[in-house]
Amino acid sequence: KEKSMFKMAADDNQEDIEWGGIRRYKRVDVAKSFDIGARKAIEESWLLADKLRHAKWDNIHIFVSLISDVGVNMVFARLEVNYKNLSTKVKSALQRIIESGRPEMGIEIKRTLLSAYLRAYNQHKGKVTATDLLYAVVDEQGIVNDILYEMTISEKEIGHVVEWVDLQRQIIQKWHEIGRAHV
Repeated sequence: KEKSMFKMAADDNQEDIEWGGIRRYKRVDVAKSFDIGARKAIEESWLLADKLRHAKWDNIHIFVSLISDVGVNMVFARLEVNYKNLSTKVKSALQRIIESGRPEMGIEIKRTLLSAYLRAYNQHKGKVTATDLLYAVVDEQGIVNDILYEMTISEKEIGHVVEWVDLQRQIIQKWHEIGRAHV
């Protein structure tokens, strides 16, 4: 039986996937692995790109959609992000994107979605969350990185806080499981 690329990458402890050779692996429908919050952010991001008539659906669109997620808000609150400054920079970046009708899904989006899936898989999560998606968006070079760099927020800082938020979520989940077991 052929292994999926995600299983092979996890087995080999590979950080980077050779994206050019991706076709040789078994196909996996990763869409079912995203939780409601992550799916909502992905759908809203495409709708935003479509509404703005951008030629390319980019990570900046996912980033904008993620800002309304509770977990992602915890990340930015923990980093003491100035939302007004962030909003100004994001709006400016969105205005620089070329308009041309219906947005097309670029390779950056595909890599981001697959990276979020792989991150969740390697951490033995049941679903890909919005914080996994944020981590993947920040990990991919592009407009979002430029904005964060201007705000002196590093990928490493985001990564640490995402880990912290995920840990808090796990603790709360375990607490609820223990409470149900005693009832």
